Amino acid sequence: MKYLLLCVGDEAPWAQAGPQERKAIYEQWGAYTAMLRARGAERGGNELAHSSTATTIRKSGGQVLITDGPYAETVEQISGYVLIEARDLQEALELAKAQPGDVEIRPVMDTGPDIPPGDNPGGVRYALLIYGDESAWEQAGPEDAERAMKAHGDYTALLRERNAYLGGEALQPSATALTVRKKDREVMVTDGPFAETVEHLGGYYEIAARDLDEAIELAKALPEDIVEVRPVVEYQG
Repeated sequence: MKYLLLCVGDEAPWAQAGPQERKAIYEQWGAYTAMLRARGAERGGNELAHSSTATTIRKSGGQVLITDGPYAETVEQISGYVLIEARDLQEALELAKAQPGDVEIRPVMDTGPDIPPGDNPGGVRYALLIYGDESAWEQAGPEDAERAMKAHGDYTALLRERNAYLGGEALQPSATALTVRKKDREVMVTDGPFAETVEHLGGYYEIAARDLDEAIELAKALPEDIVEVRPVVEYQG
C-alpha cells in the first residue's frame, strides 16, 4: 500500500542555518533516501521551495482569487513529501520514524492504475497542493463522487495533452493520518493530522510548466476550490 509522508516544520531554523548545518541535514536525507531504496519502498518525493514562494488560488461564487503566500498562515508549513510503499501502516510508521524531521503519514487513495508521466515534460516543476473541507466530501452521494472522479480524470488528460503531468495522488481523509513528532531524542506518535484545521490537504499533482504564470494557468483548471502552487526544489550535480 502507498503512503504519503508529509514533511512539516518551522521554516525559520532552515532559513537561518549555515552551510555546514545544511550539508549535515542533506546528508541525513541522503541516508534516509538510500535506506528507502534499499528496502524497495521509495516511490518518489520532493523538497518544496520556501512557503513564501507559494501562490494560492481560491474559487468561490464563479470568481477566482489569486494571492501570494501559502494557503495556511501558520508557523509550521509543508516543506516536502516522500511517497513510499509499505506492507501496512505499521511498516509505514517504522519508515516515517526514521525520517529526519516531523512528519504526517497519510494513506494514498486507490483510484486505479498509476498514470505514467509525460515523455518529455521539461520546464520548472511545481506541486499543486489541494485543500478542502472534508465534510463536503463525506456528505456527497455516489453521483457526486463519480462527477469528481471524472473531473480529475479530465484534468489529468489535460495535463498529459500539455505534456505537463508528472504525478499526483488523492489522499485518504485526515482522520486516517498519524503524526510523528521528534523532540529531545524522543519520538511521539499521535492520531490525526499535524494541523487541526477545517481544511486539510486532500491530494496533490506534480506538474512541469515554463514558469509560474503557466503553472497558475494549469492550477486554475484543476477542479478544486483551493490550490496552493509551490515550486519544487531542483538539485544541481
